[in-house]
Amino acid sequence: MESKSPKIIEWPGLQHIEDNPDLYLDMLLKDIVFVFRNANLDIDEQYELHRTLGKIFNGFPNKTEGGRDEYIEDHARLNKGAGDDTGDDIRVPWHQEHFNYTNSIIYGNWNNEIFNIDKKNGKTYFYDMCKFYKTLPDDTKEFLKKCIADAGGSDPAINDYALVNYHWITNEPVLRMPFWGKYKLNNYDGRPSTKMEQTKFTTIMNDILSFVTKDEKNRIVHEWQQGDLVVSDLYKCAHAVTGGFDSKDRKFIGMFGHAMPSKAQ
Repeated sequence: MESKSPKIIEWPGLQHIEDNPDLYLDMLLKDIVFVFRNANLDIDEQYELHRTLGKIFNGFPNKTEGGRDEYIEDHARLNKGAGDDTGDDIRVPWHQEHFNYTNSIIYGNWNNEIFNIDKKNGKTYFYDMCKFYKTLPDDTKEFLKKCIADAGGSDPAINDYALVNYHWITNEPVLRMPFWGKYKLNNYDGRPSTKMEQTKFTTIMNDILSFVTKDEKNRIVHEWQQGDLVVSDLYKCAHAVTGGFDSKDRKFIGMFGHAMPSKAQ
């Protein structure tokens, strides 16, 4: 089943983005992922873009507040080389960015510095969890709205999270969840959950996990090129990365936009 591609536009220059904020906000909200082709930005230019997008997207950092939240990613920690998997195998598993943080990651940009591999490898998959939530039966949506689950992490301060949250611009409900299974329901409708509710919760979550990770029809697939810069709504998007590359041949710099000025979780 054929998937979709993100919107791709030739790098227009920072001034064009600053002069047309409604255009780029509309792209984020409607397309959830868009790509600046042949951007080839250095890290300081990327940060200036990031601050501009913060102003447009009502996030942080922006032109007046917030610090840099950047990282270098080559997936070397996964200890795989080009021959260990393929462009059709999942190298980086499906996930949503730190869905349980108090200061949510709401959007991001990934600036490709090195891409010396076949474009069919190292692809990034995106999936709209807001759009998906709308397709669920009404009784399932209402059930999930009442669920406070366990994120399964080591820090109890950020372990509890609501399954259904609301987009910072549109206020649409968005399903935000872990993708590693072992689901645990802590509270339901403001009280400790019952065994029956926990069983129902686990069944629903496993069904969602299976469907979302296999649904190619509604998957957005980006095939990278050298110099690409990807902007995505990380509040809505789950994403994954395929293999078929060595870490020395694929590297990008990522910058996250947050809901609040502080990077504190």
